[in-house]
Amino acid sequence: MTTPYGDLFIRDNFDDTGTVPVLNPNVSCSPDIIPYGSQTLTADQLVASYDGPAYLGAIDLFNSNNIYVRAKNLYPGATTGQIQLYWAPGNLLVQPSQWRNNMIVNNNTFPYAALSATSTDQVVPGDQPFNFVASKDSGAHFCFVATVTTPHTPDPIPATDFTSWDGFVDWVAQNPSVAWHNVDVVSSLPAQGYLASLAFENPDNADQMYAFQCTYSNLPAGSILRVWALPDAGSQFFGFDTGPLTITDTNGSKLVGGNFPAGYATTIFTQCQFPGAPAEPPPGVSLQTQSMAWVPATSDHAQKYAHLVQSEQSLGVQFDSVGVPAGGNLVPITAFTMMSATS
Repeated sequence: MTTPYGDLFIRDNFDDTGTVPVLNPNVSCSPDIIPYGSQTLTADQLVASYDGPAYLGAIDLFNSNNIYVRAKNLYPGATTGQIQLYWAPGNLLVQPSQWRNNMIVNNNTFPYAALSATSTDQVVPGDQPFNFVASKDSGAHFCFVATVTTPHTPDPIPATDFTSWDGFVDWVAQNPSVAWHNVDVVSSLPAQGYLASLAFENPDNADQMYAFQCTYSNLPAGSILRVWALPDAGSQFFGFDTGPLTITDTNGSKLVGGNFPAGYATTIFTQCQFPGAPAEPPPGVSLQTQSMAWVPATSDHAQKYAHLVQSEQSLGVQFDSVGVPAGGNLVPITAFTMMSATS
């Protein structure tokens, strides 16, 4: 059951109309958080593009980037508010205590963008873009979390950390004043091709099975794709590996998974080598590696996330063939999208 929201809100996806909770399972790529590199967007452009298509800009590593954020007014009348934007490494998202001080200032040097809506259903961009400079330690993966605070909705960030990934996803899905966007932008390639290193942690106090699905589009035939995590015998983590896969279909996906001990953290690698070893990624290529938690089909979790779960049938994969137990479903957690940005 969903209920309508009545204040300024930021969407989790293009299907999000402000109901609580949002029902579309994609809650990690908000279209209202727009990384746009050194390029600029006007307020009119941000309003006119509200229903799509999405603006796909690029993160200019180690230089200044414009991050635009917009909201929509569902309050019955005029209202005001502020947008705050934070960045975090992927493995720290469940710990707001570690990123709530990572506030990104905008072009007016304030740690917020002002919102002013004069009517209900009005799309209102922040008055300034946020100004983000990636450090050498942050790599090419960026998790942006935006919040809206108003006279009717105070700071929505919880005072305590989440103890599970589904707790964090729940928080995003249940809060129209919160949005989340992951970015991984590639404009040049080393000799070994595209290689993503995603820090991932099982924050639960019990062992948990996780799966990782790499979905690709416009991938040249003959590309070699691999998704893996290294074993750690001392921690009883046995790793997983798709092995190098030669791609024959330009659009598709590959799934792999393994059991994570309680509290265990590691790195998930996604690598793609393109034919001819180009210095830039082929135009139009996208790769998305999504993490998912395994839940028994008969569990309360499976019922709770019935609108989100991915089954063997929906994914077209026998789970036990890729290291995931049969008799259960997968609940999406987070996704990183690689966008090619040629010069």
